[in-house]
Amino acid sequence: MIFYAHYDGQPVDAAAWTDKSPFEPILYDDAMEAGGKRIPFPAPSGVPHYKDDWRIYARSASDDKSPIVAMLATLDALNEKKIPLSVNLKVIFEGEEEAGSEHLQQTLELHKNLLAADVLLTGDGPVHQNGRPLIFFGNRGVMEWT
Repeated sequence: MIFYAHYDGQPVDAAAWTDKSPFEPILYDDAMEAGGKRIPFPAPSGVPHYKDDWRIYARSASDDKSPIVAMLATLDALNEKKIPLSVNLKVIFEGEEEAGSEHLQQTLELHKNLLAADVLLTGDGPVHQNGRPLIFFGNRGVMEWT
């Protein structure tokens, strides 16, 4: 199984950003469009403290970071419970997706012998209007394998 996600973001016009600098994260108690209000970040502690409605606003804070963090947290949890993976997991994190993936094809071809897999999971895509996760079968965009 291959898990693919990108971690780069679109370039930003910092002058058009509506609250502080785009590179300084800001925490809201809900989505801005739902009337969320700015709140302070909680103090670090040994116990995770967050609410599902909280939103972090910053340049490229989510696309595609959430799927990457979720996968890594899952691997940490499995490791902590000493639960072995039942698949051979391969991971591709890309930093050029928003710029056209200029080097992805060359990299995939260079390492073709390492990238055989039965399944490719892409940690990217839209969120359903109700906020619940979606699973798509297929892929969007252009996919070629030579």
